Amino acid sequence: MNTVRPPRLPRIPAGVLGNLAATSFRLALLFLVGREVASQLGSQGIVVMGQLQNLLALGLALASQALQPGIQQAIGSARPEQVSERSSWALLSGQILALLSGLVVLQLSISGAIYLPPQMHAAAWMLIPGLMAMAMMGNLQSIASGKGRLRQLNIFIALSGPLQALWLYFWIHGGLQGLVPGILLFGIVALPLALWLMPPFPLSLPRRAQWKEQARLWAPLAAMGSVVAVLSPYKLILFRETILAQGVDVAGNWQAAVRITDLLFATWSMAFTTWALPKLSGPEHLRPKFGKLLFGPLGGLALGISIAVAAPWILDLAYVGRFPGALPVLRLQCLAEFVQSCTMPLGLILIARRSARVFAGLELGGAIVQIALVRILVPHFGPIGAPIAICIESTAYFAVALWFVRRKGPVQE
Repeated sequence: MNTVRPPRLPRIPAGVLGNLAATSFRLALLFLVGREVASQLGSQGIVVMGQLQNLLALGLALASQALQPGIQQAIGSARPEQVSERSSWALLSGQILALLSGLVVLQLSISGAIYLPPQMHAAAWMLIPGLMAMAMMGNLQSIASGKGRLRQLNIFIALSGPLQALWLYFWIHGGLQGLVPGILLFGIVALPLALWLMPPFPLSLPRRAQWKEQARLWAPLAAMGSVVAVLSPYKLILFRETILAQGVDVAGNWQAAVRITDLLFATWSMAFTTWALPKLSGPEHLRPKFGKLLFGPLGGLALGISIAVAAPWILDLAYVGRFPGALPVLRLQCLAEFVQSCTMPLGLILIARRSARVFAGLELGGAIVQIALVRILVPHFGPIGAPIAICIESTAYFAVALWFVRRKGPVQE
């Protein structure tokens, strides 16, 4: 008698689980930092911490975040003799871009162009060496991911969490002006750890004969990543400036909710991307099948439901009850993050196919639509207008990205 076996669901890859565990440990420590910020510095502290995080992201946009998908794709598809050459170019480019970006961030910090308390201006110069160290660490992680060294990468993520939380926790008690020195001290301590756990060696000095070849390889990948990496923090800065017009307390409620969803959903998306992108960029027979790519949105759905149900407890745990008005924002933000997670596999497929113009165009168009919707919806609906705008834009993004992916053929079944 023939029995029909139920279809087996694909198991979550071990690399994803390891990265998720390491990042979750780091996340728990950062939650403690956020709780301390809320209790010591209140709404202004949460808003300023969010502003500083976005300034750091803006500084790392070109130096690390823009290069990240390119490094993973280039190292993942490299022949053994090409790895040292491509690693060298990645690290050198990252440091040059970190220095230039740091100068821009420094000017933004002290010019008054964005909201940042004057007492933080004196230490703002520390952002430059701090950004250079963090860019180096980010690119070392991307190289390790491209080489498939997920174990060392996950160990570093887990160990760097206590260092980051310890320095931030210590400096928070010195007031708002202590946040910037904490960034520099974290870089000084964590960078040697990154070099020890994820050594990029051997490296090869760039030769002039390689410049044109390397430019052809990196230019489209870096250009694509630059659009995405710059837009994300700049978009949040514009969101915050729009919501600040409603008052610091309103902005504090929005920032409290967004910080939670950013930390939690970024943990999942980073774990999934770190595993999936090098695989999608590798040989065809090793590329993940469609079922495993579904783990991206399914994980986002599970995370969103869990956070929405436990939202009152999470807010109380994270901020000692300081932001009760953040509850509706947090729940709607969970919906927005889930819709965004549905677009994640499509974006990774486009990156792996080196469809740089398509991906960059989607990100640029999406950011413009989001900013426009936030400007329209926030004055009418308050801080919940921001997640509503993200839901609308991400739905349109998904439809357009799916059309581009299917136009070049379906995902491997």
